[in-house]
Order: sequence, then C-alpha cells, then structure tokens
Amino acid sequence: VIESNHVENTDHNSIQVVGVSAGPDVTITGNTLINWDQNRDADGGRAIRINFDPVDAETALSVIGNTFEPNDNSAPVDADYVKITGVSTVDNAVENLIDSLIWQNTWPNGTNYSTVILVNSTTGPDLELPFSEEGPDTITIEPGESVTLTVADNNQEEINVIVPIELIQYLDQNKMDLEIETPFGRISIAAEDLGAITSETDLEFIVNPSTNSEAPTIEELADLMAAADINTDLTGKEIVVIGLPLIVTSDIYNVEVSLIIPLADYDEGEIYYVYVEHSDGEEVLVPGTVVDFGDGKGIQITVNRFSTFTVLALEDEVPEETTETSATEGTSETSATETTETSPTEESTEESSEASDGDGETLPKTGESAPVIPYLMIVLAGLALAISIRIRLANGKHVD
Repeated sequence: VIESNHVENTDHNSIQVVGVSAGPDVTITGNTLINWDQNRDADGGRAIRINFDPVDAETALSVIGNTFEPNDNSAPVDADYVKITGVSTVDNAVENLIDSLIWQNTWPNGTNYSTVILVNSTTGPDLELPFSEEGPDTITIEPGESVTLTVADNNQEEINVIVPIELIQYLDQNKMDLEIETPFGRISIAAEDLGAITSETDLEFIVNPSTNSEAPTIEELADLMAAADINTDLTGKEIVVIGLPLIVTSDIYNVEVSLIIPLADYDEGEIYYVYVEHSDGEEVLVPGTVVDFGDGKGIQITVNRFSTFTVLALEDEVPEETTETSATEGTSETSATETTETSPTEESTEESSEASDGDGETLPKTGESAPVIPYLMIVLAGLALAISIRIRLANGKHVD
C-alpha cells in the first residue's frame, strides 16, 4: 500500500512499482504527485509507473484518490502521466482499470485522457472534461454503473451545469448512467436513455427555485387528477405547497429523465404530488415516489421534458365548525355581558308601572339596546377574518 504521500519535484517517476508477480495486492491511494520529471532529461518520467512481469491475473491493482499536478513542460519525453503494463486482459481488467483511473482520481482541468493514460497498449478515451472552477465540484463514479456530477451547496440562487457531449457519448458507449446532484434536486438519465440524446454540442442544465408558489385550486386539482387517472378523495382536504417550486431548463427533449425534489418537513402521513407547469401552458399532476435524498426525503418522478415543478401536499382541512363555534362563543359572551348590565325582564316589569300614566299607557324608552352594537361588531370582524383565511387556503396558497 502506497498511501497519503506528497511527492514533488522528482527527476524520474513519482511512484514506481515494477517486477510485480503473483505478489500481494497493490493499492496506491491518497497521494499528491507534483512536477515529476523536473529535470526534463532524456530519461523522461511519469507520475505513476507500474509493471507486472509476467502478466499477472492474480494481483489486484487499485489506483484511486490520487491528485495529479504535472510540470509545465509543453513537450515532455513521456506525455502520459500513468503507464501500467503487464495487466491481465481477463474480465475487461484493462478497461475497468482505465475507468477507475479517470473517475476516481483528480486531474487538472482540461485533461485529455487519451494522452495521459496508457494501460498495456490501450490509451484512455479521447475525452476531455473542461470543467471550470465555477463548474461541478466533484465527479464520482461507481465503475460500470454511473457517473455523478456533484454541485456543492454554496448558496447559489441558480445552478448552471455544462455536460460535455463527449462525456454523454462515453457514458452511452460504456452503458453508464448520468447523475447531476444539486442542493435543489437530482437529475438522472439512465444508460439506456442516453442514446436518445441527439445533440452534437455540450448539454446545459439550469436549476433554480422559484419564489412564485402558486398552486391549483381544489377544483383545478380535481380536474388534473381525473386527467391523470388519480383517484383521491378531496373531501375535507386542502392544498399546501411544500418548499419552493423548482424550475429546470435544458436543451434535451423527449428523453426520459428521473427527477428527485427534496421534501421539506416530510410527514409520513401526508399525500404528495408534483404539479408540473410546462412552458407551452400544459399543466399535469404526477404522483411521485418518496425516496431517500441527502439527509432526508425527496419525491421522485419521471418526465420527458423540463418545466416548473411544484410539490403539493394534501392536508386535512380545518373543520368549518371551528369558525362557527368561535362565532357562537362570541355571541354567548356578548349575551352574558348584556345580562350583567341589565336584566331586561325585571327592568321591564319594574319600570312599566313607573312609565305608565294614569290611563295605563306605556311610554317609550331609549338606550336599552346600545351595549349590543360593539360586541356584534367584534363578532362580525372575527368571522370575516376567519373567512378570509379559509379562502386563501382554499385557493391553494400556503399561509404561515
């Protein structure tokens, strides 16, 4: 094991392993290799030179997690950074080793792998990944399965990811999936669908959240559900927008893509859907699948074009009885207060004789109903506020 070394300014090779034959497994990992072949003499030099002699199918070789920083020699004697010979050709060992060299080590921006990697007589692919400092932070791989472009959470309001068309073609040829991981969501294209991408130029994906959290009304949601053959009883339900809508744009069309949107404050008891608004005005409702995403949960859907995606939850509506009870309680309190101030029955009986003249005629009284008016106004104002809140919720807007 050759691990965690800082090797700089060597005259020949930075790391050299030769004469390996049916020995222990070889692991080269976590090393930083800088400015090999510093004297630039006729002997040349490389970052890593390994030779199995004779060809060895038993010894496992792992070269991962290393960082390559070459010198500035524009015409080196040895153009390749890594040369490995005597590798067995059994079970695609050469191809798998080249894949791991590319994807599981850190190379300078703009590296062309057909120049810097040589295994037996096979070079790396003619693949250049010109990621800038503003591009994806890391590229990881599960050999033979997928490549993930990961964009770190750096508080960007908009994330722009450029995927070189050479990478798309490479993944298509090697039957590998593509994943783009961002703080706002994950975009995945399966290996079998990459061939449907007809573009001859680099692909661009723009991902950003929207501050417009408009949602369909219950009536509109019912129509969307009917169109999607979704049978859900909306009785007593209201719509709540979860998180911020996600806007995804790209220059690929009619390609099946998996999209995972994070679920804020996931509740196992809630029902989630994704409301999709296409740029041509079409609106659809897509039932999703709740999956693990980051440290929490996300909702996964499959689409064939990018649009605006809003996660909706159906929650139990606050019973109307709450508003009615509040109004009733207010009325009861008003009546009790009025009774404390005056007892209409007794006062009427006592004053009837005082207010009567000799002929038994009752004179009119004033001011008895005055205390009722302020309390009635309070009750009506409270009822109006409750109705206003319910209308906003019914229209599908989230109210904090």
